[in-house]
Amino acid sequence: MKEIKNIAKGSLIILIGIFLSKFLTYIYRAIVARFLGSSDYGLLTLGLAIFGFIGILATLGLRSGVLRYVSFFRGKEDLRKVKGAITSSLRITLFLGILAGLILFLFSNFIGITIFDKPQLSIILKILAVSLPFLGMLQVFLGAFIGFQKQKYEVISDKLFRGITIIVLTIILVLLGFGVFGAAIAYSLTVILTTILAFILFEKKTFRLLKTQIKSIRITKALLKFSWPLTFTYFFGFIISYTDTLMLGYLRTNSEVGIYNTAIPTAGLLLIPAVALFLNMISSMTSLYAKKKTKEFIQVYKASTKWVFMINFPLFLFFIAFPASILIILFGREYALGATSLIILAFGYLLYSTITYPSATLLSMVEKTKSILYSQIIAAVINIILNLFLIVRYGMVGAAIATSISLIIGSVLFLAFAYKYTKDLPYFKSYIKPFIAAIISLFIVVLLAPLFKIGSYTVIPLAVLYTLTYSGIMYVIKGFDKEDVIIFKSILNRIKLK
Repeated sequence: MKEIKNIAKGSLIILIGIFLSKFLTYIYRAIVARFLGSSDYGLLTLGLAIFGFIGILATLGLRSGVLRYVSFFRGKEDLRKVKGAITSSLRITLFLGILAGLILFLFSNFIGITIFDKPQLSIILKILAVSLPFLGMLQVFLGAFIGFQKQKYEVISDKLFRGITIIVLTIILVLLGFGVFGAAIAYSLTVILTTILAFILFEKKTFRLLKTQIKSIRITKALLKFSWPLTFTYFFGFIISYTDTLMLGYLRTNSEVGIYNTAIPTAGLLLIPAVALFLNMISSMTSLYAKKKTKEFIQVYKASTKWVFMINFPLFLFFIAFPASILIILFGREYALGATSLIILAFGYLLYSTITYPSATLLSMVEKTKSILYSQIIAAVINIILNLFLIVRYGMVGAAIATSISLIIGSVLFLAFAYKYTKDLPYFKSYIKPFIAAIISLFIVVLLAPLFKIGSYTVIPLAVLYTLTYSGIMYVIKGFDKEDVIIFKSILNRIKLK
């Protein structure tokens, strides 16, 4: 019972952390976009995309590695190997971080000037390179927190402190006149400060690394063997997420990169319900799978995917009905040019959130991780090819089309692999009622929209009206099936256990 309580409590803490992280990240993007303007904002996002790519090599998937081995050796009560897993990971990431930081710093002029023809980009990359040695160590501490079932410290350091600090530092440095370079400095400082806080919380509240008589047993070989294949998964996931930004930066203007990078995170909001819901359900699904209760396992999977659709489809329709108004309110008037991109991206992210994420979770639980990697490789290659051809001709709209198509193809592949191993599919007939309720609600809201004559901010009362109308229609037409009770009970049980 104690273990179940820990899992439930941890799930809810991480659930809160996800919402905090997404909310603060979005606020950060909105502030930077407004303060810097589309051109400088585009330059910063391009720098962060390159930094993210190098960061994959610096971390080498060791967050998952340290989580796995800390949990494993804690279960065996072998504290020497627990300490060894952490110290070995720190040594590896420190070495890789320093190496990656030096490479990025030394080649920043080549990347910024020779490749992208953007001299300011080279300065941004130099600033960001300073924080690379800390990035890997931060990931080790965050993985170790979860391995020790101290999720609250992961949320405090990485989600709350990091999110607030980057916003505050960015505002201060930009207002002091440092512009886009100030935003880059704020990002680097935040990574460094978050790493320091994570170390303090780990040393004082979780597990003594320095002031302890426990001698560590290094497990470097096992860590590398487990972690390095994950780098390929992260790498291809990165390609799908950032190829559009990098190619836009190479082929088009900074302004287009900036405008596009307000549309894509807005469409990406559709991922939050899927991540949050499946993270909350994963312990129940894993337990059912371990007990070979296949029927119940599939029931939970189907009910969960329906819930994601119930939440996301109305949000998707609202995005495609009022794209310009949404972007203007959140980022400013110059970003209204991203409306078409937002509509296109919303299609891809709708399918990704309702099909890919649930199917990937299912494949992971049945230990078919190679299928996940194969699907990502195919989607990534298609993404690169489409971006190369479409951006040249259509700019950021072409980038949106390429990304959306690759997400849709990835969704089909993930669903096919999930069906191959489970011989079952989401119960698509259960989507009919939410679909009808959302369409009717949007129709009503669009009809009433002219009554709210307050400019772009009309979208706020319309969003409230839309939500209430959709909820009311779902209640009237009895849009909740028996399977939904599984979701309700699971969530309520976790709240009670907490």
